[in-house]
Amino acid sequence: MLSFALSGADRTNISLAAPLMTKDAIGLTALGLGVLSSAFFWTYAPMQIPGGLIGQFISPKKILIVCAVCWGGATFLTSYADSFGWLIAARVLLGLAEGATFPTYIYLMSRWFPRSERGRATSLLYFAGYGGGLGAGPLTGWLISSFGWRPMFRIEGLATIVIVLAFIFCVSDSPAKSRGLSETERSWITGQLAAEKAVADELKARTGAPKVRWYDLIRIPKLWAGALIYGAPGFAAYGATYFLPTIIKELSGINIGAWIGFLSSVPLGIGMVLVAVNGRVSDHFRRRLPFCVPHVIIGCVLLICAAVASGTWLKIGLLFAALGLLYSSVAPAYAFGIDSTPVEYRGLAAGFINVFYQASGAIAPIALGAVIGTGKAVSGLWILGIIPIAMITIAVVTLAVSRTMNEMQAVQPVEVEVPAAG
Repeated sequence: MLSFALSGADRTNISLAAPLMTKDAIGLTALGLGVLSSAFFWTYAPMQIPGGLIGQFISPKKILIVCAVCWGGATFLTSYADSFGWLIAARVLLGLAEGATFPTYIYLMSRWFPRSERGRATSLLYFAGYGGGLGAGPLTGWLISSFGWRPMFRIEGLATIVIVLAFIFCVSDSPAKSRGLSETERSWITGQLAAEKAVADELKARTGAPKVRWYDLIRIPKLWAGALIYGAPGFAAYGATYFLPTIIKELSGINIGAWIGFLSSVPLGIGMVLVAVNGRVSDHFRRRLPFCVPHVIIGCVLLICAAVASGTWLKIGLLFAALGLLYSSVAPAYAFGIDSTPVEYRGLAAGFINVFYQASGAIAPIALGAVIGTGKAVSGLWILGIIPIAMITIAVVTLAVSRTMNEMQAVQPVEVEVPAAG
């Protein structure tokens, strides 16, 4: 979880440095910040499916270590940027390095946690990611105000490489290979996972369902719906998060520093609490959609309200509440999509679903930057509310149509014998 926290910090520290880059020789505009934020996802999103496949055939632990060293190096190289093109190249490299990590984390968790605990485990992963952002915000702001934005990237890049080396000694590819478990713990975990697979195999045998091939995943409507539901909060949250320090600075007049870093981290703190509760409750009731769809819709409505409200702190409060709700929805949304796929292809399914989330992250900052133009950043938040609501609507319709078709196919025609005439 520590390495995942570091990956979140390394991808978002650009948002705190951006206001100073506007005064530097680089001269970022609102649209430029949108493109720069988006550049990370140009390689990050396409790497999700290959990353999910690679993690299933090569040691997940080794994949994560190599990726972490590479993204730490990309962060370090950002400090030497002297042009917009250099920044774009560094962000593209960072996205490439981090691209395989998330589906590999998900696949690794599927080898450790049974389905009854997977929602909670996913929530803990997001909890770590939000915690990384929560801690990194004030620290990044302090580093920038004390040393400048270039030394900040050097320090955080080197810290990632050093800290992730601990991953080598703390993580194993499966419970069977772990030295930190007692024999009782190991037997319980492997027994639960084996029982889960046996139930799935028995269901396939009883229903006569054919073996699912990897390319058959695209025919599962619930997987597409889960991808849309997961991508919706990604569009809204990523767009707002990358512009959040700029929005706070514009509204409050506070200079970039530890205080701006702290304020920018408040939504992550809210998200940490809500995502932990949400994952546990969704596991308890074994339901996913009631614990993600309402959160996304309400969060998007609050974003629209923040764009049109009057009053500095009312706007900031609505924005913080919206982001907290959006962050809290992602774990149940992700678990919904993963639960709909066969066990042996969950790494690939994780990559497929995450493509939608990260593609949303690629589009949202550019869309927001284009809407803002030369105006205030907060005035464009409405675009981050409308599009995710449309995505949720499409997903719900897809699920309803799929369910109706399944019910129709389940109804067998009854043959009525008609007596012969005469």
